[in-house]
Amino acid sequence: MDLVVTLFDEDALASLLSNESYRAKLVQQLVDAAVQGNADGINVDFELLPHSVKDQFVDFILELGSALWAVKEDAEISLAMPAIDWDGAYDYDLLAAASDFLFIMCYGYHWSGGDPGPNAPIFGEGPFTNYGIKWTIDDYVEWGGDSVLDNLVIGLPVY
Repeated sequence: MDLVVTLFDEDALASLLSNESYRAKLVQQLVDAAVQGNADGINVDFELLPHSVKDQFVDFILELGSALWAVKEDAEISLAMPAIDWDGAYDYDLLAAASDFLFIMCYGYHWSGGDPGPNAPIFGEGPFTNYGIKWTIDDYVEWGGDSVLDNLVIGLPVY
């Protein structure tokens, strides 16, 4: 069982990640909670990440991994990743190297607030969208290199 940390606020993410002491405090709190709860690892689900803290997000994952693996060397670090990185805020290759795996949320290509279409299309062709799971994987390889393929886990909806 993994400990999951979520933050879905662009301003809060920018504030947290751009401040070294905030990052250090969160790292220590997460490691303490993982050890106390005997977690198998930590899953980081930071959504709406602003491009301005792209490098600092990588720093945070490196700092988290270093601190966690110092006390639980078999623990896993995983990251919830977007199907489409609209702002280029996620550094795929560096995040893949700093973690055990990237969990790509391959769903939500369409939602109740948007145009109609399939929620998790394999291909992004037809009248609905240019985006689909194949496009997402190709995007990760294009921007992260072939080496990211070993670190990808594809999440699909079951609703």
